[in-house]
Amino acid sequence: MSKLDRELNEWKKMYDQVHMENEQLDNAVELGFHQASKQPARRYRKVGWPVFAAIAALMLFFGGVRVSPAFAEKVSQVPGMDRIVQLIHGDKSKQAAMDADHFQPLDITDKKGDLTFSVEGVIRDDYGIVIFYTLEAAGEHRNLKLGTPNLTTGGGEELPPKSVSYNSKEINENRDVQMMEVYTQEKMSDIQDFHLSISGSGVIDGSFIKENFDVSFTAENDARSKVYDLEETVSMEGEQFIVENVTIHPLRTAIKVREHPDNETELLSIEDLELKGENGEVWAGINNGVTASGGPDNDALTFYIQSNYFDQPETFKLTFSKVMVVDPENEYMKIDLKSEEILYQPGDIAELREASPSAFEIEFHEEVSQSIGFSSVKDEKGNTLYPSSQQVESVMEGPKKVHTFLDEDVQGPIRIDFSSYPHWLEKKIEIPLE
Repeated sequence: MSKLDRELNEWKKMYDQVHMENEQLDNAVELGFHQASKQPARRYRKVGWPVFAAIAALMLFFGGVRVSPAFAEKVSQVPGMDRIVQLIHGDKSKQAAMDADHFQPLDITDKKGDLTFSVEGVIRDDYGIVIFYTLEAAGEHRNLKLGTPNLTTGGGEELPPKSVSYNSKEINENRDVQMMEVYTQEKMSDIQDFHLSISGSGVIDGSFIKENFDVSFTAENDARSKVYDLEETVSMEGEQFIVENVTIHPLRTAIKVREHPDNETELLSIEDLELKGENGEVWAGINNGVTASGGPDNDALTFYIQSNYFDQPETFKLTFSKVMVVDPENEYMKIDLKSEEILYQPGDIAELREASPSAFEIEFHEEVSQSIGFSSVKDEKGNTLYPSSQQVESVMEGPKKVHTFLDEDVQGPIRIDFSSYPHWLEKKIEIPLE
């Protein structure tokens, strides 16, 4: 048995000693506002940062030590490989990509003052790149954080992000490998050379420190996305939806769906999208990260689930049975920050607890607390307002408090559009992919 195999078995024994409760972490922390990309006409749902949930320990690849030679060679080159295995646990897309020799170790470092930023390795495809990184501090430290990444080509050409997500924006320990995912608006199939600019900050030896890091790296891409053009119309309780296409990328699967123009409701989400294989294999939703993009302004939504790119069965199908919709009069609420009152809400669903020109706190009643969220905030002229931060207090049973801070003071009423609302259409749908 090789040294690496022994290490993997030791990690598995360690993970087997720890039992995680099978609970839904998404219900513990939910982000209402989403700013994956500052595009006023788009709605983004469930951006997975910051994720304030601690992972104690995880079994390696569902309890079995399953290591291909390619995987073993790659991860043996990366410091903190056990942490990387933890980060991708439960994500079939990344696990399969790693096992298929699609992980690229880099170990590139930029040191500025008392802070050191390192890119340990990446996984990428035509539209996305997963970056495994560390942020280290010399001396006593706390609150180590990264800013928003700026990704360009090696030649300096901008790669505007469609979404950015982190497993956590706050780093608790030195050399604790973290993960960020950047998905771009435009295809980057032929781009191999990249440059990443990002800031890092924290309190070191009692003083606040902020540094700007620059890292250049090469990440090849030899896995091209697979597109299934469908234009399949499905009917659910009198409403019709057109599944335009399914695109299977190495990192995730994208399903594009638009509403029929005669629908009386607006499509918000599809609860249980899955790819199902001939032998019962299932590729389901993404736990942390962007799960949908688009919105009514461009008449279509794109949903993201895990990918079977590297584990694709001979025959498989797209399935779902639960679609969230909203009537136009129920898709928003209005509040006046000056008078501290709710001007409009679809029924008695919330209370305005606090309000100021640049912040407000809304408490949603228990009956809707787990199934309602925000997608955008606009002033009375229709201009999009962006939150600088947000705090969410939520439990499995009980009300949910959402405290939001805006980038600027607001004059006049504001409108809050919902990204989710408790109104479902239900019917079993299966679409073969050939």
